[in-house]
Amino acid sequence: MHLLNTPWLPLLLAFLAGMLTLVVFRMALPSLRGRKARREVAAKAAWFHERVLDFRERATTLDQHSDEYVAVFNDDHWSSLLKMITQLETVDRQIQRLLASGKSADAATLLNYICDSRRSSSMEQVADGLDEVAELVNWEVVVNSMLKRVLSNLEAATTSVEKVAALPSSRRRQPTIVTLADLKKRLLEDDAFQTES
Repeated sequence: MHLLNTPWLPLLLAFLAGMLTLVVFRMALPSLRGRKARREVAAKAAWFHERVLDFRERATTLDQHSDEYVAVFNDDHWSSLLKMITQLETVDRQIQRLLASGKSADAATLLNYICDSRRSSSMEQVADGLDEVAELVNWEVVVNSMLKRVLSNLEAATTSVEKVAALPSSRRRQPTIVTLADLKKRLLEDDAFQTES
């Protein structure tokens, strides 16, 4: 009984409680870091997914004018643009599959590879069946550049055709000039956003 009344016992108990708290914290820390990393990967994947959807939507909008301006849409610039967007969609699906199967580290590796121009990560494990991933260097700049080229070609074709004859316009879409203006504005906004970040 005399041992319980000694002055160092409260200190010893406080020390043991502190050590126990430290052990619990150290055990929980990796889990907390893992959740944060998964959230960051999910956010980056969502951003990438939205960019790919945006590029596909822009291409679809332009494609509505392909019947009237066949020469522009039979051009290599258009087919290259569609090919790159298809490749980006393939990578996006792979990232979504990795996230759905709980492989956020692999998804992060793939995202870092295609979103980071330094290309320091290893892709052998992640990019199985994705040979086109290596072609996606600077994908955002390249797609914007391709879109600008197609827009420029389409604008030139529209101007020359409108000078020769007035084309009957389809009622289910807006006039080509309006579409071009909208898409050019979005490209300029993209350029401004990229220079800010």
